[in-house]
Amino acid sequence: MKLVEIAISFINYPALKRWEAKGSIGNELLQKILNPENPLCRLLPEARLSGVYLGSEFCEFLLPTPEILKRGIKLAELTGAGFALATPLASDGVIDQLKELLPLLPGESELIVNDWGVASMARRQVPALKLVAGRLLCKMIKDPRLNSSVWTEMYPHGLSGDSFGRMLDMLGIARIELDVPPYATPQVFADLQLPTAVHAPFGYVSKGRLCKIGSLSLPVTQKFSSGRECRRECLTYVAETKRSGNVGDLETHQRGNTLFYRHTQSMAEAVVAAFERGWLQRLVLPGD
Repeated sequence: MKLVEIAISFINYPALKRWEAKGSIGNELLQKILNPENPLCRLLPEARLSGVYLGSEFCEFLLPTPEILKRGIKLAELTGAGFALATPLASDGVIDQLKELLPLLPGESELIVNDWGVASMARRQVPALKLVAGRLLCKMIKDPRLNSSVWTEMYPHGLSGDSFGRMLDMLGIARIELDVPPYATPQVFADLQLPTAVHAPFGYVSKGRLCKIGSLSLPVTQKFSSGRECRRECLTYVAETKRSGNVGDLETHQRGNTLFYRHTQSMAEAVVAAFERGWLQRLVLPGD
């Protein structure tokens, strides 16, 4: 098996600060993320830290400030890893912020894009950046309520399709990032056209622009409305979600405006097998 790349992603800036003070990211963090019984632990002896991610793919209010961005870049330098800025679906406000942030990135940094317009803008304005197609662009069926693999077999992802490949090539995208869908087999990751990273041990189901957790403290008439000030409640609170009865759903949580599910042991085994076959190159783990 080839050397496995490990990347650690940070959304929670206090978490970034803690590891910045340590000056390294090592086995201590990996042991906190992965249960020792998780099959993914078998990849760690063959792994090296290759990337530090900063930012959110899901919420425009979690883009780092220029100062936080510089600190994230410094942490990557201290650990000898590359740096990647994760970006969400973009409003005009996000575009304006990115015009300020992108020139601060070192030339070989990765930019994880979840908006075709952001990819086009970055390619024109900062061509030295390595563009990566994020999970919002690499779509697949990921419903934690599915009780069998039938739906995923009937409707496989189209990430190996010619039209998707042409779009990536036109924008100069050099890597794609995926989730592990429910009932995944190693073959889910076969025949992909570009080097591929996979996120673990959580996958996202869906996202919106309105934040349930951010609305809890608001009067009823103001809940779930746009335009309110974001207080980043999602960095502190995570809600468990479940249906009544024993229906066999995957364990799911809502963080901010996004619903996530936790991988099962069999899903983790599929990821390990895909790495062993050389179909995956990077494992992305949450650092906060």
